[in-house]
Amino acid sequence: MNALFDGLRALGARRVVLTGVMFSDTEIGIAAMDADGTVCTAGSRYIDAKLHGTGDVFTAALIGYLHRGCHFADAARNALTFVSAAIDATQPFLDTHWYGLCFEPCLWRLTDSGNAETSPADSAPSR
Repeated sequence: MNALFDGLRALGARRVVLTGVMFSDTEIGIAAMDADGTVCTAGSRYIDAKLHGTGDVFTAALIGYLHRGCHFADAARNALTFVSAAIDATQPFLDTHWYGLCFEPCLWRLTDSGNAETSPADSAPSR
């Protein structure tokens, strides 16, 4: 992994994120190197399925978190959490939804509520 970081930084990249890093047979995630050389890793449960668009969704979430002022490592971890939630939301539909992620039900995670375990609607007081 360090050789990949070094090679990409030699090409001029200040920050690097590797996605699809297999940490074990059951865990996949990201490894990120910030401009100062600090490396962070984060993993999520591996799902044996062909899912198109995970990298695109990860990148969009990463840029969104960075735009909101998150530190690079936090933005990368939060983006992984968002993609993992989108994969979980897609899983029940894999037989019919073969292209792309069902990320729309997870968009609330990109709001000020952040990466809470329940949506604001789930935690709203009943009246």
